[in-house]
Amino acid sequence: DRDGFGLSVASVGDLDGDGLADLAVGAIGDDDGGNSHGAVWVLFLGFGCEGVVSLLASSGELSPFDSGFPQEYEFADLPEPIGDVHLTFTIRGDFDGTTELASIELNGTHIGDLLADDGEEFPETPQARLIHITLADFVELVPDGIATVAMIPSDAVSAACGELESFITVELTYEYISEVNDCNDNGTRDECDIASGTSQDCNENEVPDECDIADGTSQDDNGNGVPDECEACEGDANEIDPPSGTVDARQPHNPGAGQDQEAALRQGIGSADEPIVIVLSASGASSDCFTLCETSADSVLGANGIASVTEEPPGTHTIVLNHAIAPGGWTTISYGGGTVAYLSHPANANADGLSNANDVLSLIDVLNGVIVPPFGMYSVDIDHSGALNASDVLRLIDLLNGAIPYDVWNGVAKPDNTCP
Repeated sequence: DRDGFGLSVASVGDLDGDGLADLAVGAIGDDDGGNSHGAVWVLFLGFGCEGVVSLLASSGELSPFDSGFPQEYEFADLPEPIGDVHLTFTIRGDFDGTTELASIELNGTHIGDLLADDGEEFPETPQARLIHITLADFVELVPDGIATVAMIPSDAVSAACGELESFITVELTYEYISEVNDCNDNGTRDECDIASGTSQDCNENEVPDECDIADGTSQDDNGNGVPDECEACEGDANEIDPPSGTVDARQPHNPGAGQDQEAALRQGIGSADEPIVIVLSASGASSDCFTLCETSADSVLGANGIASVTEEPPGTHTIVLNHAIAPGGWTTISYGGGTVAYLSHPANANADGLSNANDVLSLIDVLNGVIVPPFGMYSVDIDHSGALNASDVLRLIDLLNGAIPYDVWNGVAKPDNTCP
């Protein structure tokens, strides 16, 4: 139609954000805006959300390119196009005369001539030209998925005579229907569902969350459509009970338990009687959101762990451990938004660096109202009675001296917390 479509072609970068560069193609004689006003067409190369894919194949530089050296390139295993096809040629050579041109054939059929009227002789910037082929013509010429492009310079095209080499490159572009990932069968590619917000991909595995749940890749214990591994783990803690950093100076077990006490007789933070409560800013966290680390395992009961996490009401997570935190070590519970840490340090009533006689004096000062305990009842209710009285002083002395059935805690230093 003599619009001159393809006389100028330029890459304009990735305009539609699909990861592939797009093309601007000039049509100097286009009449859509007025007689021969011209137009610029933008060809978007890349993936479509309904499975439409843009093919872009290139020969690379074929050199030399002159009357003595025609070039030929085969594009094989081509999928069937769904629209018109474009062949883009990039050329440098002796093409400044009216008889100096490049004849183009597709599978033996002549489809156009290049640079017959507007070529240059060995320009520094190679010249780009485009041949447009209708879908019907391409299907007729390329019935078997093999497109052989022959590029034949006229006899007047001379060989290179300077430093610049002659060459020609051919690029083939068109759209076709590709097999698509559409796990939810809604007719749209999975990546497009995610990009548009139609589907979520909280674990960033490029699969919609609903499909991960449906095929068992992810669990959804509360049935809210969000994979458990993503639920509220990143929420900030609005409230923690006991406060993080608490030093528990109380007896680790009651006197009747003996050294071989069962788990039910172990006393302290994390037991069923004293669960840890973490209130997160977001609800829905699963038990997988919480992990435990301890600097030393219980000498009798062994390594600890999280027995259960209950969310009631929403956002409030009650955590029960296998047994109370181990005496003489830090226990840290991590979640997406941070950590909480607790130390069981029997007899360390003033929560300083050492359990010793000074703790007896501190406890007496608390009884007399002289000072405030650093961690409330965790610092002073040594016998777990629920009240502060003289019995706690006696029990603290028992802990320091290792009176049966307790270990000796006098002189035991406060350990460092080496948990992450």
